[in-house]
Amino acid sequence: ALNKTLKVNSCNMKGSIEMKDEKMDYTFDIIQEGNLECAFDLDLSAGNNKLDNFLSFYIKDGKTYLNSQGTTSQSVVENIGVDPTKKIAVYNPFLDFKDSELASFFTSTKQEGNKYTLEMNGKKLATILDAFGTVSFSKATIEATIENEMLLDLKITIKGFQAMDDNSNDVDLVISNTLENINTVKSINFPEDLEN
Repeated sequence: ALNKTLKVNSCNMKGSIEMKDEKMDYTFDIIQEGNLECAFDLDLSAGNNKLDNFLSFYIKDGKTYLNSQGTTSQSVVENIGVDPTKKIAVYNPFLDFKDSELASFFTSTKQEGNKYTLEMNGKKLATILDAFGTVSFSKATIEATIENEMLLDLKITIKGFQAMDDNSNDVDLVISNTLENINTVKSINFPEDLEN
């Protein structure tokens, strides 16, 4: 499902990344048929402070446009290693493992209709994400909604800690993502002053 979802022709995506007192909300619209077009917008919240449009990034007509808190830049798509006539290649780490290896990552699985809950082996996950042994996970859960072999909703919850030198920090991370309008998006709303 992940592999098929990474190859969509178009979609609208929205989600969030939450870490302790910090949260990032994002939207991502993409069309990968013909010339690549996309719009990415990121809002940032920390405590009682919120920055809307903290970062905005667009691709249109073979050019990239970046607005980071009012600082803007413009370039050509090829400068970021992307061919605007091809789909963006996204690495799928699961394809590198045999089925038996993949199964060892999970301690339990549950399916209710099209909803799946996967509890991950925290020690195994930590080994893959951090070869230096500085990360330890007490909980790692994936919740997914799959329809027509596509990931419509995905939520990843990770809890644990990271220790480097004499410093130690709790890891409390929740990533949520929803896909809509898969392969039906025909246009993207770009800012009117994109060229400026």
